[in-house]
Amino acid sequence: MASRPRDGFVRAGAGRDGPAPPRERRDPAACRTPGRGSRPDGPEAGANAGWPEAAASRALGIALSGPRSYDGQMRDYPYVNPEGRRGIGADEIDASVGLLWRVWAALLGLALLIAALAPAMR
Repeated sequence: MASRPRDGFVRAGAGRDGPAPPRERRDPAACRTPGRGSRPDGPEAGANAGWPEAAASRALGIALSGPRSYDGQMRDYPYVNPEGRRGIGADEIDASVGLLWRVWAALLGLALLIAALAPAMR
């Protein structure tokens, strides 16, 4: 049995018999599901990701997605918010994390407000 930290939590990636084996590269053909797209980068791979991605790119003034490489071949995909800045780096990542925390705080505040007002509305 692997040793466990004193606080009772298991290290990330560790199980009873030690660390998990490294992930092997998956064959895209093995991931195909009948009735779904076979491209790992297609809209079927994360159909709901476009809404928050588009909102965040617009709020931060950056362009996301666009041309990218899959299996060593460049693919020409459209940008999300093509008018935004394309040369992004660590500052934009920090800004996106800050935006995420503000959205979570706003949603938490809204949930607490609804919970506080719910008894009064009965």
